[in-house]
Parts: sequence; structure tokens; C-alpha cells
Amino acid sequence: MIKKVLFVAESAHDNPGSGGRTRIIAQAKLLQENGVKVHIVTFCQAFKLLSPTNLIKSKKVLENDSKSKVTYIPKIPTFKIKFLIILSIYWKKISLFIFCLFNKFKVHHCHGFGASLVSNSKLFKLLDIKVLTDVHGVSTEERYYSENLSKENKDYLNSIRKEVNLIQKSDFVFFVSNVMLEYYKERGYSKDNFYVIPCLSETKMYLKSIELNELRKKITTKNRIIFVYAGSYRKYQKAKETISIFKEIKEKYSEAFLLILTGHIKEFQSRIDKLNISKLDYKIMTLPQSKVHDYLCVCDFGFLLRDNLPINNVASPTKFAEYSLAGVPTIISKDVGDYSRIVKEKKFGIIIEDFRFSDNLDEFISYYLQNKMKIKQNLIEYTLEELTWKGMQGRYLRLYHKLIS
Repeated sequence: MIKKVLFVAESAHDNPGSGGRTRIIAQAKLLQENGVKVHIVTFCQAFKLLSPTNLIKSKKVLENDSKSKVTYIPKIPTFKIKFLIILSIYWKKISLFIFCLFNKFKVHHCHGFGASLVSNSKLFKLLDIKVLTDVHGVSTEERYYSENLSKENKDYLNSIRKEVNLIQKSDFVFFVSNVMLEYYKERGYSKDNFYVIPCLSETKMYLKSIELNELRKKITTKNRIIFVYAGSYRKYQKAKETISIFKEIKEKYSEAFLLILTGHIKEFQSRIDKLNISKLDYKIMTLPQSKVHDYLCVCDFGFLLRDNLPINNVASPTKFAEYSLAGVPTIISKDVGDYSRIVKEKKFGIIIEDFRFSDNLDEFISYYLQNKMKIKQNLIEYTLEELTWKGMQGRYLRLYHKLIS
């Protein structure tokens, strides 16, 4: 097995809840625990240097979480000016090359296309470094969605081509879903140097009955059906629609209760107030990540709603694995990565298509209430084997060894 691997990332990864950070940390820990030294280099925004205390603190937290050394390299601010963008790319290539001259890495594990663009430079071929591009998401689609840009222009197609060219140039590629793989194949990706590694969860144990009962008392009264939303108040996560669906569910099931685990308490409270949901029927909490699993274990259904867009069609939300590991079936939108298909095939939840309470959802709630323990057990067993890093460990390490050596 290769003894030194460099993880290259395009941000400081100082947001503890981000999916990209979670993926980097999990893989770094897995390799470190199996004798591979991992060093993480992240290109951080230059303005973060204005708060050195916060940056040093973030660095220490990332090092502690990943069990790896971390180096920050500041980016040159570009202000979307073409000359500065080009200058910034050259700066990243040269600074990383100099760093690698003094640290003998055989592999660059690049998280995202920005990192892959840097490491796929001819400079690193001089050092005989192999490049593994870990595609977390479809960058062009994400940019066009977030900036509300029209796809009816050459820039969109050129940007997609650049992504395809980067993964074609890479020695190896990780995709987070089979749908993502097909997305790039349809746009010209033609190699077989890939593997699908979804966004997985850390292995955590299901709570014992006594612990479940005690924790449930902290949330609500007995005999409530607990629906959970774990995430931010963001447009793409359909927070508004989630609350609206819950209100419709509440009209049919009086014992329904909504638990919201988020850092955006004010935004959720405002939305709930507008819909006049009783204070007896919901609870909004901010929890440390270490406590989230325990609270999920007491829940009955989890919301994972997304718009039917390419960025969501190819995605692999870690939240699905986290819900499933806690034995929580998912109320999911159509065509969310590979997970909508898994939900349908294995009855691990229900697909809803129009963000409304439907007969299908009603039937699944009834089915769950009659088969609760069986569904939870099947979910947990499947997730432990297929959607946790520990369950994937043997396959992942064999793959890493095969690809790199």
C-alpha cells in the first residue's frame, strides 16, 4: 500500500456540517488507521488570514477530526476578473508543486474539480504523482443553479467539457453515485478507471430501549409519530416544503410531531409561525454532530426533499445514510441520486413527487406503524454493510491498493 497520500481540497472546510468535509475526514481517518499517512492541503480564501485565531482553531479541529496534518495555502482573490482567475490557478499549481518537492507523495487525492485542475498540471507528472479525482458534485450545474444562470450559452457546454476532460486526464476517478457516472458518460467520459463510492456514514450503534425512552421524554410525550428534518434552512433542501407537508400529515395523523435539527432556528421558527403549527407539535434544536445520531434513533420518518435538477439527480446526500443507520425510513423526492431507487426497491421509505401529502405517503405511514421494528432492523442491517465507512472498509482499501499500485 502507498504510504503517503496528499488530499487536495478547494476550501478551508471549516463548516462542521458540510458533506465535503465529512467525506474528506472519513477517508483520511480510514487510510490513517490502515497505515497510510495522509496530509491535507486546502486552498483557503485570503480574507480568512484576517482572522488568524479562527483559522488556527479551524485547522486544529480539522487535524483532530481527520487524524491528519493540515496545511492551508491562501488563494489569490479573483473578483471574477479573468486575469486574476488565471493568475490564481498558476499560483495554486506553483505553490503546491513547491510543497510537493519537499514532501514525497505518490498520490494526489483531489476532492472536487478545482483541486483536480491544479494536480492534473504537467508539473506533477515530473514528480511521477498519480491523480485520483473524487467528484463530490457536478460543479457546473451547481454554479449555474446557485447563480441562476441560463444554460443556453457556450460557456455552459464548455464548462461541462472541462469537467469531462479533467476526469479523462485523471489516473483514477471516484463518483458518489451511479447516476453521476452515467451523467458524465453521456457527456463524453469513456474510461473505465472509476469506482462509485457514495457519501457514507460513520458507524454508530442503535440505542437501547431504556436510552430511547429517556431521550424520547426529552423531545415529546409518549405515542407520538416523530418526523425529523436534519439540515439547514436552504432553498435546495426544500425546508419550506418539508414543513408544509408535515402540516398536511398532521391533519391526518393527530399524533404526528416534527423534530427539526438545525443551526437555523430563527428561520424555521418564522416559517412554523406562519403556518400556525402548535408548539406542542414540534421542537427545534441545535445539536453537536456527535449527538445527532442518538436523536435520530427515536424518530420514525426522515425528510430528504430535493428539486428534480441535475445537481440533485447525481447527488449522494450523507443524510440518507445517517437516517438509515438510525433505522429511520426516508420520505424522499424522485431521482435523488441512487437513493430514490434504493428506497423504492427495498421499501426503505417512500418517494413523493409533488411535495404534497398523498395516498402513497399515507399508505406507507400505515405500513410502517404496523411493521416498525422489522423495517428499522432491515434498514440498519443494510446500512451497516453498504452505507458506512466501516462496512465499506475492506472494499475501499482493496480498491485503493489496486488503483494506486
